[in-house]
Amino acid sequence: MSKSTVTITTEIDLDVKTGAAWFAGLDDEQQAQFFIEVAAVAKTWGGAGPYYQWFSVGRHLRTCECSTPDARELIEAMSEGLSPEAAQEAA
Repeated sequence: MSKSTVTITTEIDLDVKTGAAWFAGLDDEQQAQFFIEVAAVAKTWGGAGPYYQWFSVGRHLRTCECSTPDARELIEAMSEGLSPEAAQEAA
């Protein structure tokens, strides 16, 4: 008996709130892999590249009425986790 392969493609309209809930449900390894993949995709962008986009997001979180202290704290905690001091504390 021969096997055949069926490929199914679907489109999902993923809103930001649903995407955030999905991301928040991942463990630290999966969340880190997500950012690794985002960085790889961003490397393919033309123009000013990813740096300006990340800068713009940070500026938006700092100045926009839609931003929250919790959102800024999340980014700050991730940044602190990248510091050499944090690596020494974990060792």
